[in-house]
Amino acid sequence: MSQGNSLLLLILLLVVFFLPVFLASRRNRRQMEKLNAFRAGLAHGDEVITASGVHGRVVGLTENEVRLEIAPKVEITVERMGIVRYANEAEHAAPGEVSGAPAEAAPEVPEAPATEMNDERASGVENPEDALESSREEPTEWGREEGKPSNS
Repeated sequence: MSQGNSLLLLILLLVVFFLPVFLASRRNRRQMEKLNAFRAGLAHGDEVITASGVHGRVVGLTENEVRLEIAPKVEITVERMGIVRYANEAEHAAPGEVSGAPAEAAPEVPEAPATEMNDERASGVENPEDALESSREEPTEWGREEGKPSNS
């Protein structure tokens, strides 16, 4: 009976460890198939984003490369594998498919007021020359107490 319990325990442990791996690999395989289908379906005029974050419009396609216009009269060539998604996924999502989190407007960051370099409020020091002089003090040696001469 001990032999039967050991075998059952071994099978149970294998299932517990390999089931998540199996499920994750299936999910990854589906994502790769979807990404490859996306790349195969690229067409002229599609607005896309590369893996490095470059936004552009497709102006040329070959088997392995995509030519992107990133600004007026500025084109770059990237590997087809480098294209990761449409710039506006909502326009290209299939009916009933959610294309990700809703786009939120970026919070506005107020611009810092312009200040002069020698302004006391900006540097916290009345005279920058004084701050430079105070930073030129001699450093103490490691292991030597202040006020005691070194043996060297």
